[in-house]
Amino acid sequence: MPRASLTLDANDTWTEIAADAIGDLDTEQGALVIAPDQRDVARLSRVLDERGIAHEILAGTEGPEKRYRTFRRILRGATRVVLGNRSAAFAPVQGLALVICWDEADDLLEEPRSPYPHTRTVLQCRSAEERCALLFLSASDSVTLRALGDLGYLARLEPLPGPVTAVRPRIVAMDEYLREREGASGRSRLPQEAMRVIRRGLEKGPVLVQVPRSGYAPAIACTFCRTRAQCPHCSAPLSQSGRNGPLHCRVCGRREDGYRCPECDRTQVRAMVIGSTRTAEELHRAFPGTTLKVAGGAHGAVEDDAVPDQAIIVATPGAEPAPPGRYAACLLLDADALLGRAAFDADIEAVRRWRGAIALVRSADEGGEVLVVGTSTLPAIRDLVAHRSTFFLDRVLEDRRELDLPPFRRVAEIVGDREACRAFLEAVELPDGTDVFGPVDLEGPDAAGRARAVVRIEPARSRELAVALRAGVAARSARKARGSLRVRLDPPDVF
Repeated sequence: MPRASLTLDANDTWTEIAADAIGDLDTEQGALVIAPDQRDVARLSRVLDERGIAHEILAGTEGPEKRYRTFRRILRGATRVVLGNRSAAFAPVQGLALVICWDEADDLLEEPRSPYPHTRTVLQCRSAEERCALLFLSASDSVTLRALGDLGYLARLEPLPGPVTAVRPRIVAMDEYLREREGASGRSRLPQEAMRVIRRGLEKGPVLVQVPRSGYAPAIACTFCRTRAQCPHCSAPLSQSGRNGPLHCRVCGRREDGYRCPECDRTQVRAMVIGSTRTAEELHRAFPGTTLKVAGGAHGAVEDDAVPDQAIIVATPGAEPAPPGRYAACLLLDADALLGRAAFDADIEAVRRWRGAIALVRSADEGGEVLVVGTSTLPAIRDLVAHRSTFFLDRVLEDRRELDLPPFRRVAEIVGDREACRAFLEAVELPDGTDVFGPVDLEGPDAAGRARAVVRIEPARSRELAVALRAGVAARSARKARGSLRVRLDPPDVF
């Protein structure tokens, strides 16, 4: 059966493409569409309603009774088109001929409960077992889908060719020329060029401002030595909830009025990361007569049809509302902070979130523009400016190949009580050539006595590793070994 992936241009709408594919099916054929967020499901549902295509939504947010009735209708074939989130991947669609997954790299598609199957894996298995077509749609290239394409498992489809100005907005990064031209303002968080982009955008429609974090100042550091401020009780980062608000811990709730830096004993602190609340406060002072809304975090979601014209929307990644007429301009703030996240895939994830915001902006022919405020020479930011370039992802894959990181190695993680973890590694018969790292004691207030180990093997022998780990877990359960232990294959946050 055909299996393919399609990375869309910024002005391509995934809901229209999915609806076109569903509309081409025969009446006796079924379709299953999985999206990470309930808002994505609702957007596709509206498009299908407009086209008169009957469908069911199988969502975890529904009550048990309504969900059960929906499940029964799907099971008896009353409806053959099903939309849903992660759990809907198991929906018993009758005559299943097409499976579509939108944005498979979103962490909402990672199952947090045992046995931790990723939605992508579930859909791959269904495609093989039920002999149905499989299509992955995304706004940004995925490392996993690219690797599957290189192996010949997926066919890589290309968007229809067209002028750059017609398929994406004008994208500019704050390079050295722009910063030098701005003078002192060019080095600030909100340079004058950013204000000009917002001002031009407000003349034509709403403007989106994306910031990496919610809150006011979610990360605080010493002004002198830049040591990050941590709670003396639980070691969690201290944050600030207002301009003159006290430092407080978001984990244990402790209020720290007399904070002193443990390195230099000074009391002055500064914000390391500016959150959406403070960004909205600064923009409100700069544009006092403009409607301003904050989406994400404690502020909650903003509905797509609740975005006023000539308004500024400050949103965290993934919380951006999608107005029907799209945004006239977009500002991607604190790009370096999003790239600096402590994860081996921070650059890929940052590009995915940026491209998700860019996909909500009008094309350059319609006056849409995007400004990225960050270090313009970084490969991830340069990839945004380039059109349909594969250089960045090629470089990421080559680096991962040299470092033996996924997807060029299959990885398993063993986490649990220190003695249970060590006893498991001693008892399990791992395949030859398996690399074992650890066990290493975990750090943190709730990690006392717990350890973590990582095992790694080449992909061609991953089935052998899975069989060995399964046998080890079964043997441990049969002899009722003491201590808690969790074994995960391909955990997303292993490095």
